[in-house]
Amino acid sequence: MSKISIALCTFNGSNYLKEQLDSFISQDRQPDEVIICDDRSSDQTHEIVNDFIKRAPFKVKFVINSNNLGITKNFEKAISLCTGDLIALSDQDDVWHPQKISLHEKIFDNRSEIGVSFSNAEVVDQDLNPIGYDMWHRVVFTQSEQKKVQNEEAVSVFLKHFIITGATMVFKADLKPVILPIPSCWFHDAWLALIIASISNVSLIDEPLVEYRQHSDNQLGGIQKGLAKQIVEAFKTDRDDYYKIELLRYRLALDRLRNISDNYSVSENIYLLNEKIKHLQIRASMSRNRFFRIPCILKEIIQLGYYRYSRNWGSIAMDILFK
Repeated sequence: MSKISIALCTFNGSNYLKEQLDSFISQDRQPDEVIICDDRSSDQTHEIVNDFIKRAPFKVKFVINSNNLGITKNFEKAISLCTGDLIALSDQDDVWHPQKISLHEKIFDNRSEIGVSFSNAEVVDQDLNPIGYDMWHRVVFTQSEQKKVQNEEAVSVFLKHFIITGATMVFKADLKPVILPIPSCWFHDAWLALIIASISNVSLIDEPLVEYRQHSDNQLGGIQKGLAKQIVEAFKTDRDDYYKIELLRYRLALDRLRNISDNYSVSENIYLLNEKIKHLQIRASMSRNRFFRIPCILKEIIQLGYYRYSRNWGSIAMDILFK
């Protein structure tokens, strides 16, 4: 039986934290340890965690950061402190279904080639009422993409758009030397998904195992954006800043794969990352005049760059609208 750790990051989460912690205790297969890294909360988070430590029937390690790290680096720290064979990531404001840990554990017990497993999540409001769609619907994780993930083509999907929400993810702890450190410019879950998928297989659970709570303090969130809001945001986005960050992210991922290439078979995924970067470079080099971008966009459509390495028509619209 594997030893299972939960890596939980907190920051001023007192409104919903107790329900999440209670859902750890309610697991039909409880964790062996919970690592909680707090990013200098100023609310009642510390009191809630200390009460949880008294009630929990498993080991809890509570660390308060000496300075504010931010989400990505706080998760990096929590992951580094985990001592289990499997690590489950947790946000501070969700609620886990009782079978979450046991279903993930079963996958790793039965399939040694799996490096990371993730599930769907039910998007709910602040009172845990269903909003009417799940997270895979929110991120447009299509049936064809799900089949690609199951058929060992996860990297090709993850290069197009972010799919995995960290709160639904469980991965092997022996991959820590490969995935850490996490670059600050990346969302921790997107980085973990891409790097782990580049060196191992990915498994998915086609059912919601997390109540993914939406409220006014969400850092990212799962609320669907209407078309009008997406257009307004695109008009306000500075394309130079956007592509500078995107190129940095994928160059860092490419560097990580090159650094581990002596120990893992990653040549095909290095090729895919290079092609992704070329696609981003083409998009970044387009004219600031929207009209003069059209020929370059059409060429990239014909050469299937948008289809293979971005969100296709959504990314085409972005390149037309960006300022």
